[in-house]
Amino acid sequence: MSNAVSSSEGFKDLLIEVRGLREENARLHSEITKFSRTEEIGDQLRRNNHDELVRLQSEVALLKGELSFYRDIVRSAEIDDGPRVKGLTIKPLYGESRFEYKIVMTYINKQQRYAEGKLLINFLGESDGLEKSIAFKELVESGKKALNFRFKHFHLFQGTLRMPEKFVPLQVQVSVADSRGKKYRQNNTFDWISVLN
Repeated sequence: MSNAVSSSEGFKDLLIEVRGLREENARLHSEITKFSRTEEIGDQLRRNNHDELVRLQSEVALLKGELSFYRDIVRSAEIDDGPRVKGLTIKPLYGESRFEYKIVMTYINKQQRYAEGKLLINFLGESDGLEKSIAFKELVESGKKALNFRFKHFHLFQGTLRMPEKFVPLQVQVSVADSRGKKYRQNNTFDWISVLN
């Protein structure tokens, strides 16, 4: 009988130990789940931070480019004999053959007079293997179709363009005319690649 009692007590001890191990196992499993969830949250936060960093770096690069663009304009302190195109940038947009454009003009003179006239722009390129010239107003999607101006120091034109489907632009020809239509000496031809940003 003493064997049976001692065996019964040993069995009880084993049951108590098993129960304790199960509780310990459940506690450890709960901690593992917490650590796993914490790690998932940390990974997601790292991804979010990385995405935000990339977005901010892109924004800073864009702003630095614009700052440089305008700094070059402001640096120009030479007296102009007429309004001039100081900057032209074209940036591809989402969608087939769509582009954003920015054109900056300056006019620096001693008399503080207004520059008045219009900007004439043609896109030179190829369509179906043939040379083709397309006027700016035919391509305007948003912004002014006629680039008339009246300003003292500088003026910004901006908007969007849509190129015809098979047209491959190669150059942008820009000239400035006064309000009577007389062209100033400046006649700029920009390679498409050089203005594409």
